Amino acid sequence: MKPWPAVRLGQVLRLDLDRVPTDVSVSHSMVGVLRFGRGLFQHDPIE
Repeated sequence: MKPWPAVRLGQVLRLDLDRVPTDVSVSHSMVGVLRFGRGLFQHDPIE
């Protein structure tokens, strides 16, 4: 089996940001991802 070629990440990935407007009068729920993809966790809401 032939090994995968080494390439720059920019050749196979692209940055895709989803900008979402926020309302300062509302608290926003926050979540995060545990290291190594072991699951999600919830942060305290941000006001």
